[in-house]
Amino acid sequence: MKQELKALMIGLLLIGVLGQPALADMGNRDHGLSPEELAFVFGDPNADGFEILSPQEMAEIEGEYGWVTVLRYISYIRSLRPILRYDSKPHRFPSSWGPLQGNRPHIHIGFYRKGIKGSRVEKRIPAGPRTSWGSHKR
Repeated sequence: MKQELKALMIGLLLIGVLGQPALADMGNRDHGLSPEELAFVFGDPNADGFEILSPQEMAEIEGEYGWVTVLRYISYIRSLRPILRYDSKPHRFPSSWGPLQGNRPHIHIGFYRKGIKGSRVEKRIPAGPRTSWGSHKR
């Protein structure tokens, strides 16, 4: 599961990086905002005065920081530690779980970053028959 999660995250990241040059071709005249709207957004009456880079300038800087971003995300993903375990001790699931409500054994799914306090993200998923409401024992 850890490898599949890594592959999914890297794939989504690459799609975002590869789509970046397509978005870079849009100039400030194609956005459809009036000079008054730009002045309001940027807090500068001369906000419409920024220049569009020439195609040569765009080609020179295109993707310059893309690999840095990819490597940074890869190192972040490698620092994650997965949590996947089955807990036979019942946990109480509230009525918002519908037919899965009640005291049930469950699976813990999540991840955390080693050495970073408060980075733990964990969810419980019901995985077994319901026990009585009043008891946490089997």
